[in-house]
Amino acid sequence: KTQQLEDVLRSGREPSWPLRIGMRQLQLALVAAHNFGKVPLVVCNHLEQVERFLLYSCEGLIDAKEVLGEVYIKRSKTLEDARESLKTSLLSAMETHGVGLGLHLRMGDCACDFKGTFCAAGAFPLEVFGGPGKWNSDEVKRHFPSPSVCLQPDFRFVVSTDYDLDEVMEHLADKLPFFEEMAVIDIDPDSIS
Repeated sequence: KTQQLEDVLRSGREPSWPLRIGMRQLQLALVAAHNFGKVPLVVCNHLEQVERFLLYSCEGLIDAKEVLGEVYIKRSKTLEDARESLKTSLLSAMETHGVGLGLHLRMGDCACDFKGTFCAAGAFPLEVFGGPGKWNSDEVKRHFPSPSVCLQPDFRFVVSTDYDLDEVMEHLADKLPFFEEMAVIDIDPDSIS
């Protein structure tokens, strides 16, 4: 499988998404998704090892279950407070002393509605989910006109879910902006020993 993915990448052809891979190919698949201008959606199939890998490979983390809990269960934050926290995480990852960082949106086993509820212009825009074709310097300036805000070229956004592929299609297709344009990376549970 790794050789096939490497061959596709070497040929310059974009892989067919969703792409089912072994755990050892995850880093290569993430690089491929970013190289083709896609936001990766990693389907973890209820495997904690995949989430752990992403936790260590991305510097920034947004936990969607935590966001939902703070707004709807604990009621410790308003929707506007939650959007402000999302904005802070986004801006911190986009521009950190001249270096962009990886920002990981961990959906866990929830279907947090970013498309209809949590995304907002000037805070956590829908376009973040659209990859570099949608989330670029011009779009950043439209949402954040301050000259001190910029998008570093190595900024990466990754979304993950504990769900399996069928659950993703059922529960997340209408919750994540630009879902149909995402690079869906489906981790084969048999690849974890």
